[in-house]
Amino acid sequence: MSEESRQPGLARLFLVNPDSILGLMIFSVVLAIQEETTPPLVLALVSMAGVFALWVAHVFAHTVAGHSITQDHRVSLVTSFRHSVADAWPMFAWTAPSVSVLLVAPLFGWTGPEAANISLDVMFGTLFVFGYLVFAYRRRRFVVRVLGGLATALVGSFVVGVELVARYIH
Repeated sequence: MSEESRQPGLARLFLVNPDSILGLMIFSVVLAIQEETTPPLVLALVSMAGVFALWVAHVFAHTVAGHSITQDHRVSLVTSFRHSVADAWPMFAWTAPSVSVLLVAPLFGWTGPEAANISLDVMFGTLFVFGYLVFAYRRRRFVVRVLGGLATALVGSFVVGVELVARYIH
């Protein structure tokens, strides 16, 4: 039985893996560095383009050097590619709530900065849910789940902040 077939409900839909967090963080960094005058729909497209670039790099790297390196040395590149795509697609799934905010922003009359701020808030909330689910799957008590969710959101905020500071210094 594979790891993902043992994961309950939402974990199968939104695979809980490290790629998911990477997708969320790349999305938020690309979103945060865009011009304030950028319309929400453009923010969504450019931010998802950043996630797509990471996804392609990730799938390529895991196809060549990740899933194809096994003990029996007989895994084809096609099989390796399929496994890489299956592992990496949550990079998009976990960004869906934040992208949705940007897509519906014109309906609410939100400006680019308003939509970006709400989208980033949703992204940090999504990180909280991610951390909560990780500790729920580990069968931890409710308090530990909440603390794990908070820690995940705070670490995600810190990483995005460090990336933004590095980009602005350069």
